[in-house]
Amino acid sequence: MTFWIIAAAMVIATLAFVLPPLLRRPRITGPDEDELNVVVHRQRLAELEADLRNDTITQAQFEAARAELERQLLADVPQQDRSPAVTTASPARWPAATVAALVPLVAVGLYLKLGNPDALRQSPHATAKSPEMHSLEEGVSRLAARLSANPNDAEGWMMLGRSYIVLQRFGEATLAYAKAYELLGNQPDIMVDYAEALALANNNSMAGKPAELVMKAIKQDPKHAKGLWLAGHAAAQQNRLPEAIGYWKRLLAMLPPGQEGARNVSQVIAQAEGMLGKTSSAPPTPTAAPAGKVTVQVRVALAPALAARAAPTDTVFVFARAAQGPRMPLAIVRKQVKDLPTTVTLDDSTAMSPQMTISSVPEVVIGARVSKTGNASASSGDMQGLTQPLKTGSLSKVELTVSEVLP
Repeated sequence: MTFWIIAAAMVIATLAFVLPPLLRRPRITGPDEDELNVVVHRQRLAELEADLRNDTITQAQFEAARAELERQLLADVPQQDRSPAVTTASPARWPAATVAALVPLVAVGLYLKLGNPDALRQSPHATAKSPEMHSLEEGVSRLAARLSANPNDAEGWMMLGRSYIVLQRFGEATLAYAKAYELLGNQPDIMVDYAEALALANNNSMAGKPAELVMKAIKQDPKHAKGLWLAGHAAAQQNRLPEAIGYWKRLLAMLPPGQEGARNVSQVIAQAEGMLGKTSSAPPTPTAAPAGKVTVQVRVALAPALAARAAPTDTVFVFARAAQGPRMPLAIVRKQVKDLPTTVTLDDSTAMSPQMTISSVPEVVIGARVSKTGNASASSGDMQGLTQPLKTGSLSKVELTVSEVLP
């Protein structure tokens, strides 16, 4: 089962790209790591810009995340007048905790890859083969070769693990973090990063060793922001919502009151409490559920004017999302252009998690998107069609035409 993706759509993949460099311990950097840091910074900035264009994050979230990336780059890359290998200062956890709550950074539409265990490996950012990605891959290869000759470089293994995460090579990331864990032992940062890599390599499941590592980490460091966040995910995956809420409230207490990050975490908590039938003073989220289960038959067609733009094997995502609140899909079916026109059924059985279903909200938007890459992140050239908000209580059939080309 995929992660319990909560109100702000802050999935574990988000943390894979943002938090590892923000929460790590001091390390020694050399030329290989410096080059990687610069390339990774550019790649993350490109991710942020893409998410801003796709309305996945707000301008305020973009500015906050970009500022944090720039701050971290300055911490990671030594000045020219420094020696070739220098020790960087340990970054503060407050900015990292804020970013954890603020930024659904790699929204890439990974959550739309339902039923595909390889979804996290198929991000358009990983397959686009941009110059930055080529540079990153080359730098990773050099770092891996250097570590083969110097296998006791624990910080090098951590850098390699982080780089593999960016490249969506999660299996290799687990091996790198395993080596770092072997060398560094039970340090909270490495345990949390290792747990994250293991989960990403196992269909996002925190069950077993990932959860064990995270629990050991937060036992040692009760204010480890990323550890608390992942501990909440681990509990939520097991439907232990009160426990998950407890971890997220501990994270909330670390955030400056009134800021966007605190509001987002408050909404996460409010939605979880709403599922438990509790009340919350946090900003309202669309948790009111209509009576009974919702099933909608969606007839999807491609506008004739766009037929020449689509290949028969292009992926078609048919989905429902809440009309208000998080844009994550509540139900999804994956088809191909050659199947069109077609009729699909969206109901609770096509949900991403049992807690977030089409029956759990009063209004939804039904959509269909044609993706040339097979990835659901809305990108230039994709074709889509969306309905106006529809009340789920009276929803049964929808006619939908893919007629818009995204700029």
